[in-house]
Amino acid sequence: ELVFHLSEEEGGAEFCLPLSPPRGVAGHCAARNISINIADAASDNRFDRSTDLRTGQHTRSLLAVPIPDIDRLTGLPVHGAVVGVMEVMNKRSGVFSDDDERLLRGLCCQL
Repeated sequence: ELVFHLSEEEGGAEFCLPLSPPRGVAGHCAARNISINIADAASDNRFDRSTDLRTGQHTRSLLAVPIPDIDRLTGLPVHGAVVGVMEVMNKRSGVFSDDDERLLRGLCCQL
């Protein structure tokens, strides 16, 4: 299940969407354990427009990063194991950069 919150500027509402089978950008990110950076969501076939229709939002750009499963004894990621996806959308200016991706990956490793 995908659980997400709109920003405070967008009303802060929480939404839950089923992810079975894995679909959309978050589903692809989790299933393949890869980061996905999309500059134009409308032109990418992995983007699931139903979320925008349901929330009333318009996704322009997005960055999705897998949240790794961390071994609590060693503090190291469990090879290939993903417990979730962190996704950010609609950068205020321009598109998400490699620096943005590194920052988000770092945050995901702390969860």
